[in-house]
Amino acid sequence: MRRVLGSLCLSIVVMAATTVSALAARPERAFAEAPPTTDYEAGEICAFPVRIETPVNKGYSLTFAVAADGTQRMIVTGRLGTKVTNLDTNEWLTANVSGPGVFTFAADGTTSIKGGGPWLLYLTPTDVGGPGMWLTFGRLQVEVGETSVTAIVLPRNSRDVCEMLAA
Repeated sequence: MRRVLGSLCLSIVVMAATTVSALAARPERAFAEAPPTTDYEAGEICAFPVRIETPVNKGYSLTFAVAADGTQRMIVTGRLGTKVTNLDTNEWLTANVSGPGVFTFAADGTTSIKGGGPWLLYLTPTDVGGPGMWLTFGRLQVEVGETSVTAIVLPRNSRDVCEMLAA
């Protein structure tokens, strides 16, 4: 009985020490770089050429230590504003797309994204569900393979940006 109790106590001490060392590794907070202003040709995202800009970026990321299974998690929060322009008509719209979002990077090179709040999601022809661009509000889930989006769940409250700018 003493051996079992001793083994149990030793197991608890080892688990507690492991938990304390895991808790000691604080996430790294950093300024989240916005994507550069990018022009897309007609057909890459919308039927017309578009420009996507990020005039407001006050976003930050919290990156956590790599877990035992090789995954790493990053939370992105803060204020992010975007501007999308139809380059044929010069019609544009601006939107708050602050999220937030949780990115989980797997050891195999895939990424899982879970978002809430407002997002701007755009897909190219090589992505599942693409091409297209949506302004989303609510829960969003995206799975990204090594080179493209492989699965997507848009919230019910999503607006088609290409349609909005097609006038």
